[in-house]
Amino acid sequence: MHTVNYEDQEDLQFILRGINLVISTIPRHAQLKLIDAAAHAGVSRFVPSEFEGSLDRRPRDDPLDPGQYHKATMSRLRHWSKRGNRMKSTVVTCGVFYERFAPGGMESLDIGSSTNISSQGSYLMDVGYQQALIVEKGNQQIWLNMTSANDVAYFLVAALELGLENWLPEFKIRGDQLSIAEVVRWGEYISKGLLSTAGEWCISTEASNCRYTLHDFCHRLSRPSGRDQCCFTQLRPCKTCKIARTASH
Repeated sequence: MHTVNYEDQEDLQFILRGINLVISTIPRHAQLKLIDAAAHAGVSRFVPSEFEGSLDRRPRDDPLDPGQYHKATMSRLRHWSKRGNRMKSTVVTCGVFYERFAPGGMESLDIGSSTNISSQGSYLMDVGYQQALIVEKGNQQIWLNMTSANDVAYFLVAALELGLENWLPEFKIRGDQLSIAEVVRWGEYISKGLLSTAGEWCISTEASNCRYTLHDFCHRLSRPSGRDQCCFTQLRPCKTCKIARTASH
């Protein structure tokens, strides 16, 4: 365990010497500094703190990334993949964390503080106050790939057995797949078991009543195409999971 100053490149590079893999859980400017230090220190592979939806589904002007740090992070990683020791990177696509709907939200677990939507009820549903937003209309369904933050950690540990040289630029994992309506029904069921004051839920179907639009939910929460997903349920990969075995994964 080291206490570091992310503004001190010399100190960061010294600490990272001899390290093959860096898994970042820090946001924004500090992560950019960590990427630079890792590249200079000879780190083989870097996993950025980009634990959400697929890279190819994130919009250019992401409303959930007002400072454009996601874009800056990927740009910096591409830069170092072509220079120096050609440090490689892997992004973990895991959809929405279950912890977003936990009492106190993700911020109660010190997760996602940089997203501005880490507090209880700031994203889609508030189980404690029995409020939710369903942005599906008619027969249109929006599917959420959901994963526990703990399962992502277990997954990365298990993936080490593959050897870093076999890691792909993107790992895709999920614990479950639910429509937004199903997530809200789940919230209603949970609240009846946990809240003594549970009554009727206040459910809105108008995106205008929420901080984010239908598109903001859609662009990162789409239904997967089957084989390009690594299932990770009950703390172990499914038997048919072939992570990093083929380039087509």
